[in-house]
Amino acid sequence: MRRCNQSEDSGQGSRRGPRLFPAMGWKSVCILVGFVLSLAGVSSAEKGRPWGEGYFPDVLLTTHEGKQVRFYQDLLKDKVVAINFMFTSCENVCPAETARLSQVASLLGDRVGEDVHFYSISIDPEVDTPEALARYRERFDVGEGWTFLTASRETSDLIQRKLGLLVEELDDPNDHDASLVLGNEANGRWIRRSPYDNPKSLAQLLAESLQNGRRPTRANRTLASYADAPSRSNWGKGERIYRSRCAACHTVGEGNGLGPDLAGITQRREREWLVRWIVEPDLMISEKDPDALELLQAWDDIRMPNFGLDQAEAEAILGFIERSSPSPSTGSERSLSMRESVGP
Repeated sequence: MRRCNQSEDSGQGSRRGPRLFPAMGWKSVCILVGFVLSLAGVSSAEKGRPWGEGYFPDVLLTTHEGKQVRFYQDLLKDKVVAINFMFTSCENVCPAETARLSQVASLLGDRVGEDVHFYSISIDPEVDTPEALARYRERFDVGEGWTFLTASRETSDLIQRKLGLLVEELDDPNDHDASLVLGNEANGRWIRRSPYDNPKSLAQLLAESLQNGRRPTRANRTLASYADAPSRSNWGKGERIYRSRCAACHTVGEGNGLGPDLAGITQRREREWLVRWIVEPDLMISEKDPDALELLQAWDDIRMPNFGLDQAEAEAILGFIERSSPSPSTGSERSLSMRESVGP
């Protein structure tokens, strides 16, 4: 089975757990630091800027539009970027990571493609042709300014190595570290973050911290601040897991997103089925569970990721959803706005 290494949020238990980079869960990961890499003998003094030309390879990649671009000159040089690695047939964290990045892009608005650039690089070139990447973008309703790219496996491995993400000893070539890399090539400031981070904090890093405090040039541009983010101090276990794992695709009583609205789900589905669906959705699909296959078809083949959660964590999520669901008397008309006959 193809899978991705998962970075974990602070306070999250995991049945399978992260095998790599456990420090990604630290609350202080947002400190802006240089890559913890071997720099292959290239120093700041030699090039005038750290981790710039001479460190990053100028290898060729192909965009989802079929255009050839060079990694350093066209994608990185003098830009603020967000980079992740994925593949379109991924059944684990890639869909959730794409959904989370979509939230970040929405917060940044028209700055995406202008002074902040998003790049998703496939690690499965045999399958992920430009046409396949274009279809994937459509499934996730990706907007302009976010480029999906493919290249040879050797090229994607080289880029991952330079970004400090390549894990040499993995048996499956499509198993990879799913961390995000955010950076400003012009000043050499780079950060590695978890794909489950709060989208507002990621947007803030890209829009302000990595921009050296430069503000948007257009008066109508707005960006949510840290002050707008909900406080974590009173989050219980279920809410904490829901916000880091589920909220990128689902809401509770606010309408459908990439996945269905979850309000009242425990009244519409058997609890035992829901718990297993949260814990091992990939196995249920492989076993051809009829309800799982119905969901897969209804939701454009966007797969529920296997987050490595256990039964207790699944029960905690369901408990949070029950407490957060609108009462039957008020209901939620928006939850039936799309694919009315199908629930999770």
